[in-house]
Amino acid sequence: MYLRSPLMLLLLLAALPVLAGPVTIRGLAPETYRGQVVYLDVLDVPLGVVSIREDQLLAQAEIDSAGHFAFADLTLPDRPNLYRIRYGVRERGPFNINTNARHYVILILAGGEDIRVNGLGLQSPSPTNRALLTVQEKLDSFSTGSGAVTDRQESLVRELRRRYLRQVLHDATADPYARIFALGGLGYEVPTLPDLVAASSAVEETELPKTFGDAIDRQLGGFAFQRLKRENTFLWLGLLLSLAVSGVLASLLWRSRRSPTVTVPDATEELSPKEREVAALIAVGHTNKEVAAELYVSVSTVKTHLNSIYRKLGVSSREQLKARLSDDSTPV
Repeated sequence: MYLRSPLMLLLLLAALPVLAGPVTIRGLAPETYRGQVVYLDVLDVPLGVVSIREDQLLAQAEIDSAGHFAFADLTLPDRPNLYRIRYGVRERGPFNINTNARHYVILILAGGEDIRVNGLGLQSPSPTNRALLTVQEKLDSFSTGSGAVTDRQESLVRELRRRYLRQVLHDATADPYARIFALGGLGYEVPTLPDLVAASSAVEETELPKTFGDAIDRQLGGFAFQRLKRENTFLWLGLLLSLAVSGVLASLLWRSRRSPTVTVPDATEELSPKEREVAALIAVGHTNKEVAAELYVSVSTVKTHLNSIYRKLGVSSREQLKARLSDDSTPV
């Protein structure tokens, strides 16, 4: 076992003045990953639940042929934080995402603990870790199964997962760490204002690092800015409306002399439901990898949908796609 990100560890240690003793994590990996590697990630924001970044990677260890592994002599802050024990295939590198099935355990961990891992679960988990495992196992139950999967089945599974995550997030009696996990589990879907208010309330009940609260506050600040922007927009609209009244009759007369207006059909009508989802995410700036994570499909599937979208809409780049979707009902 060795530390992959000493800088991240130093930042964690510097953030808290009191440290506990070494942390030991031992476990038995799922049979699929025997002889492979296991990683320990530290999470610093809710969205870290569904992302895999280089600065998250804290340590890695070898899994022997019998499936045993151990992280020993780790020194972590005594303040609880979210960590992820993640199994991987050596040849695919440390930042590969298994989009077909869960390959990690997210848990609360603090300095001085001795953790025993059993595959995708924990032996004798604390009440908080039991709550986190319950959410993860429930999400696993929303599965399309093996074999061919239709777009409708995928959409149904995504909707079931979102409803369940929001149910946990808005349950004031649920474990607050599980509620923060639920916000992160929503992935790259833009949270609603009630989602963020619920998460802000939950994070105040935890001992998570300040970065979690800051991330939620930034999103709440975005909502406040949008509200102020809308209010100012209404004032400007009122002013513009009063200035435009004198020109309404002339405008109507001019329009009456023009040829009948023909509206270009919605560009997305010729796309499949799945292609519409992909196009919408690409148009707001998501990468292929982020789209794959959000829609629970492979990156190659995203590329296939994207090629089909380009062909149907007559575009050849992401910029053209964004412009096409924003101009799909222009009068001619």
